[in-house]
Amino acid sequence: LAQAIITAAEQRVARIYARTPLHGDSVMVLRRSGFTMVGCEEVFASSSVQPATPMPAGLRPGADEDAWALGELRRQVIPPLVYQAQWFVPDESTWSAQAVGAAQGGYVWVESGVIVAYLSLDSSARGHWIECTVRPERRGDLLPYLRYLLYVANGADHRPLSVSVPDYAIGLGWLLRTLGFESYGRQQVMVAVVE
Repeated sequence: LAQAIITAAEQRVARIYARTPLHGDSVMVLRRSGFTMVGCEEVFASSSVQPATPMPAGLRPGADEDAWALGELRRQVIPPLVYQAQWFVPDESTWSAQAVGAAQGGYVWVESGVIVAYLSLDSSARGHWIECTVRPERRGDLLPYLRYLLYVANGADHRPLSVSVPDYAIGLGWLLRTLGFESYGRQQVMVAVVE
């Protein structure tokens, strides 16, 4: 770990993240190496195939011009310390690309010109990973948007789908259970700031 942090600093990496079980030796090793807990999350997984679903009203692929509004959405929805640790990297050149999910296939849900939610889909040979940021007052309305994203993810194959739900996203786990997801376990997110 110490060498990884040194290498990251040499390559101008701002932060290193680790996800680990809530308890155990790995937590102590990470803390001794300079990692701090940012928050906890529950991981949900599903292998079920979603039926064909039309794109809900207001949902569209993210675009470069959404970068500022997505930054504002995250700043308003994510608790300040979590936001600072996970999203606020002023000198990072790829911030705009990450914000709109250019590498992942991100979607924005827009109503009256305001972004209500951002849903990202990252796929690999082993499966799909979905993350979403939604305004708390609209979490209960997210079901058709999640259903569509799940259909997009497994429309061409049957790789498993995983979704992490941070503790501050109350209610999202219930929606995932409605869609056939099961809890895979809880973990903590840790970060080391590289200087």
